[in-house]
Amino acid sequence: MYSEIWQDPRLSFKHLNVCATNITLKSDFRKKIWTPDTCIINSKDSSIHTSPSENTFIILYEHGLLWSNFRLNVRAPCKMDLKMFPFDSIHCQLVFESYSFNTDEVRLLWHDIPVTMMEKVELPDFDLLGWNTDHQRLEYPNGVWDRAQVKFTFARRYGFYLFQSYFPTSLTVISSWVGFFFDVKFTFARRYGFYLFQSYFPTSLTVISSWVGFFFDVRSVSARITLGVSSLLALTFQFGNVLRHLPRVSYIKCLDVWMIFSVIFIFFTLVELAIVCQLNRWERERQIGSKVLGHWLNQIRWERERQIGSKVLGHWLNQIRSIGAQ
Repeated sequence: MYSEIWQDPRLSFKHLNVCATNITLKSDFRKKIWTPDTCIINSKDSSIHTSPSENTFIILYEHGLLWSNFRLNVRAPCKMDLKMFPFDSIHCQLVFESYSFNTDEVRLLWHDIPVTMMEKVELPDFDLLGWNTDHQRLEYPNGVWDRAQVKFTFARRYGFYLFQSYFPTSLTVISSWVGFFFDVKFTFARRYGFYLFQSYFPTSLTVISSWVGFFFDVRSVSARITLGVSSLLALTFQFGNVLRHLPRVSYIKCLDVWMIFSVIFIFFTLVELAIVCQLNRWERERQIGSKVLGHWLNQIRWERERQIGSKVLGHWLNQIRSIGAQ
């Protein structure tokens, strides 16, 4: 509901001495009188409810005071900061100005009670924390205009995201630790949520599946590389799919940190593979070198034994020839 109050002495009827102190006029009467021509300059779209007729009224008091009331539907921008999503808050602002008249003709001032809530506002995703009003005077090329502003602050209800993503994933991680102590089976009834299935759960499975390569044989290099690279590509695809559903912002979100650490985990599995393969290659080279060295030593030993045997045989033959000559 939007209300305006202004004074127009030309419409005063107290001097007529009628019984009524105020008169309620139809909405079409508004076109026949002077109005302050107030507009919401930052609105994307606005309309007056019609159910079944236009929801407006004008009351004229005996001193020429007019009270105009509208039932408006306004779509205006809100400032969002997703750094702490889903624990963030947003600020929505409505800016009022007289479109046709500057301060020489119209002054815009807030009432003593500028905003009144008839009942508590209930929104699916946000809680209304409060509001504040402001008044400014802006200078344009053709004069000075009054500007009245009201800012509403909403806090996001994070219970949905807490129970649909953070809490289930925490239970899943903690339950995986139970296997370190004993064999136990837990049965969970999963609460399905958009962010759980689009980000946290798929990326967790991708990272865990990349660890399967730790149990492969060291010589299965191709299988381990294929698993690591496939996990990295799958995580990149999942990250891109999540980003399509979020606004493009220049700062790091909590979800970005989750994705970055998931990529780092998979990257280190590939680093571990490279280190293990290098150590295995050095071990094979050491074993091959030991075999070659042993073969060379055997050849040297056989050669020396052959030379020593030849010398001994020659010595015996010389002795035999010497005895035969005698």
